[in-house]
Amino acid sequence: MLLSLSWKNIWRKPSRSIVLIIAIAIGLTGGVFTIALADGMLEQRNQEVIDQQYSHIQIHNKEFYDNPKVKDSIPNTHELTLYLSEREDIQNFTSRLKFLGMANSTRSTQGVMICGIDPDDEMLVTTIHDCLIDTSSSYLTAQSTNQIVISTKIAQSLMLVTYELNQDDIDLLLLSKFKPELLDKLLPIIDVSTRSKNAFKDSLRKYLSSDEYENYAEVFTKQSTEYKLNKKIILRFNDINGNLIDEAFKIIGIYETNDAMFDNLNIFVNKNYIAQMLGVSANTATEIAIITTNVDNVKQTTSEIRAANENLLTESFIDLDPMSVWQNEFIGVFYNIIIAFILFALSFGIVNTVLMSVMERTKELGMVMSIGMKKSKVFLMIMFESIMVSLTGGFIGMALGAIITTYFSKHGIDISAYSNAMESFGYDSVMYPNLSFDFFINITILVILTGILSAIYPARRALKLNPSEALRSDA
Repeated sequence: MLLSLSWKNIWRKPSRSIVLIIAIAIGLTGGVFTIALADGMLEQRNQEVIDQQYSHIQIHNKEFYDNPKVKDSIPNTHELTLYLSEREDIQNFTSRLKFLGMANSTRSTQGVMICGIDPDDEMLVTTIHDCLIDTSSSYLTAQSTNQIVISTKIAQSLMLVTYELNQDDIDLLLLSKFKPELLDKLLPIIDVSTRSKNAFKDSLRKYLSSDEYENYAEVFTKQSTEYKLNKKIILRFNDINGNLIDEAFKIIGIYETNDAMFDNLNIFVNKNYIAQMLGVSANTATEIAIITTNVDNVKQTTSEIRAANENLLTESFIDLDPMSVWQNEFIGVFYNIIIAFILFALSFGIVNTVLMSVMERTKELGMVMSIGMKKSKVFLMIMFESIMVSLTGGFIGMALGAIITTYFSKHGIDISAYSNAMESFGYDSVMYPNLSFDFFINITILVILTGILSAIYPARRALKLNPSEALRSDA
């Protein structure tokens, strides 16, 4: 009965209640979507870190991180790989030869991490092969010899990039619905090649307005970028005996991940070929990367491998990327803080609305108390009114937030205009919001608590009413 009466009381002043419900719904819609966006970004980054860099588990010599070099390889690699292959909780693994070296082109030099890989095994553990920038790039094969895959960042650092808009680029931009009159402004720089990104952008600045440059410079620069595949670079490194080796490698592929720091360092060559250059056997490895059958059991699997190989350094992706762990732990607190602040702001509107409703019903409340209605029931009635109006707005807000999140989780949100800044932190330029069902349970609890706390003051005002005085009131 109290629930029914409370629901009817809400709609005595429909316009006031609707405004409050809309305010709650809008606030929670924005809160839900903002948090879904943050959660989706974090989940994307965590998955990409696993897929492209760390896998689930990595094994190294304990001296490897001090100065990555071949002599700090994993001892008894053959026995270790047999042990790993017999474990049912390990899906795939691969061994690598990783060491520091120098990459030299005719125009520049850069320090790099040379990663000698078994291409077939590597594709079962990481997704670098899916990060090649176009169909003209190729990945390494088991038969690759002096071939190399480098990143877009290293190609730019080694000045193996030209920037040139040609007619085919213009035609593609037209298909992308760019206005012909805008593209006509670029006619003076068609087929003009530059080696510097800044020089190309300077030429764009000459022919575009400030707004056009701000909106389209990155798009035109990306379209004009051409990487010099099949060019050769020289890798310089020390073999197992400390002798300096210079070897020419032909670029067959260019990759690009969402982590600029990773791209600035890592290049890939065939492990068997580079092992010959180093003077070590093909079984030698400085790193073993592992994918488990169940990511939820990574901690347990890591502990078991660590216990069985105490002379080695065994780390999970949680150990390798502690920032992700901190973010995962903090994000739940962050969610609740954001929603709590939104509901705290909305609670003032709820208090005001419920208090006005109580003051308008002074005579009515005096009457029901004078005929024997207990104060506890009056208190509960007002409490239910506050909770119901909060939940109504809350459910609408959560529903709208879920609908928007679902839509963008499929289509994504392109923030490529800010992609350079995002990549510096390892985030994708296309974001896919995501939220778990547990989050909506937490919001529902917070909404109910908001309704309860918002009703306390109006309910106390109602309980202080003197029935005889209330009956004489004009309200």
